[in-house]
Amino acid sequence: MTDNSNTKKISFIINIVYIILIIFVIYMILKYAFALFLPFLAALLISFISEPAITLLTDRLKIKRSISSVICITFLVLILIGVMALLSVTVMSKLKELYDSMPEYIEQLTAYFNNLKLKSNYNIISPFERITLTIFEYIKNIDMITLFSGSFGSFAINSFSGIVTSIPYILMTLIITFVSAVFISISFKDIKKFIILQFSEKHKNLILESKRSLSGIFKKYVKSYAALMLITFSELTLFFIIFDIRPAASVALIIAAVDILQVLGLGTVMLPWSLICLVSGDSTKGLILLSIYAVITVVRQIIEPKIIGENIGLHPVVTLIAIYIGLKILGVLGMFITPILIMLIRDLQKKGLIHVWREK
Repeated sequence: MTDNSNTKKISFIINIVYIILIIFVIYMILKYAFALFLPFLAALLISFISEPAITLLTDRLKIKRSISSVICITFLVLILIGVMALLSVTVMSKLKELYDSMPEYIEQLTAYFNNLKLKSNYNIISPFERITLTIFEYIKNIDMITLFSGSFGSFAINSFSGIVTSIPYILMTLIITFVSAVFISISFKDIKKFIILQFSEKHKNLILESKRSLSGIFKKYVKSYAALMLITFSELTLFFIIFDIRPAASVALIIAAVDILQVLGLGTVMLPWSLICLVSGDSTKGLILLSIYAVITVVRQIIEPKIIGENIGLHPVVTLIAIYIGLKILGVLGMFITPILIMLIRDLQKKGLIHVWREK
């Protein structure tokens, strides 16, 4: 009995060490080698996504695999570029509108603080306004319009210059990714067989089961975050329509997309927007935006663990822990990867391929 108990303990420790080593290797790869191999990883992902369509063209329509690969990957890449271009144009358009209206906002801001100073002279100022005025007194000698307009303009110019100088690198990266995706896709089955042959039967089974599990997990994960984005978009659109904030749908879509990146979040857009409205004299709109932000943030914190937990089969607390640890270790990317790794470990445990914790 003792020997059996000791064997189980040793087995448990070995499994824990094994998992820690895998996580450590993944961490080191993501931290130091991810950027270097990004075009080839993107090519592998594109090939994997295109594989069902390529197989369909090859098997059903009897088109050569090389031609099918070029057709499907070209189509997928064009769709991705089109979506990114559309999103970039929309964001740049909104930024241009903000930049054009910046002098007007600054003038309204200056008038607002001048009014506070006048109220202060008559001692009819509120405590909040007094604090605001005190802060303004420290920066009263700064030319606000020049500072903000100049800073925003410099940021825009520097960003544009950076994009222009990066165009050759971006084009080269896109070409390498596209060509690599085509070559990987043409030999996809051979590459898959070669990789599998490098492992023993035990590890081969583990890898194949991991692939199947990851495929299902990824679909559920995308479904979860798509649901969150749809809920946020619907809430924002509804609130914007009720309070006559235009254009409702397009602005709501941009904010919902930003909200998926939790490090940026809803406040990245909503808080500066509400602040500009408050200091420019449109206090009603500013308070409405703050209220919308508060309501959606509370709803998001309540439903996010539940939606993700239900779709991916993790307890909401485990989901929150996974998201937080991933965020701390790997940043935004880790926030998405860590729950997936935990789900993978759970699925492999259920299938009896690894034994990390005790079950009934």
